[in-house]
Amino acid sequence: MKSNSLSRFHAQSFSDKAFDIFNYVFLGLIALCVLYPLYFIVIASFSDPVAINNGEVVFWIKGFNVTGYEKIFENTKIWRSYANTIFYTVVGTTIQIALTMMFAYPLSRKEFCLRNPLMFLAMFTMYFQGGMIPTYLWMAQL
Repeated sequence: MKSNSLSRFHAQSFSDKAFDIFNYVFLGLIALCVLYPLYFIVIASFSDPVAINNGEVVFWIKGFNVTGYEKIFENTKIWRSYANTIFYTVVGTTIQIALTMMFAYPLSRKEFCLRNPLMFLAMFTMYFQGGMIPTYLWMAQL
């Protein structure tokens, strides 16, 4: 028994197959263009700085070196920053979910008398964000 995607591929015309192959190749090249710089950052962070400056690091790590990571993690401020990030993420997400639920529940009730004004307020702030006017004034001055 053939799978649906395999039988669908065989039932396509030549032009459909060519289009699909072109899409796979094109999107694969785009993915490569996006992922290679990220990969290079990782291998460069573990490579010897001299090898990086000489252009010897392309695909593989040259002269394994972790002194950069040692220097970063020796700094106590980085651990405090991680703790702040985790705290703000957990507390901020919890508060945001609670406020969203408290705002959304009354809006789900048709008999709520302030439903339309609150919905207008919510939609208006989605379209016109708080930083839009200062950004416009700043760009106009430039």
